[in-house]
Amino acid sequence: MDLKTIEEMPVTLGCTRLKVLAVLHERGLMKTAEVAAFCKISPAGATGILDRMEEAEFIQRANDPNDRRVRFVSLTEYGRKLAAKL
Repeated sequence: MDLKTIEEMPVTLGCTRLKVLAVLHERGLMKTAEVAAFCKISPAGATGILDRMEEAEFIQRANDPNDRRVRFVSLTEYGRKLAAKL
C-alpha cells in the first residue's frame, strides 16, 4: 500500500492509535500485552485497536512459536513510513 494523505487513510488515527504507532516505531517488535501496558489500555482494548490497525495495514501480528498464547506486533512498511512522517 502506498503512503496516503491523512484524508485518504482507510481509518482515522485517534490518540490511542497514534500512541501505538509511536511506541512500535520507537521499540520495534513487541508482545500485544506490552503494547497494552505501554499505551495504558486494557489487553482487550489493545486487541480491538490492533485488529483495526492490522486491517488498515499499519501493523502485522505473528504468533510466538514457543507460546501460542502470545502474539507479537510490529509495524508494516506502510506503518513505518506513516510513523516517520508524524
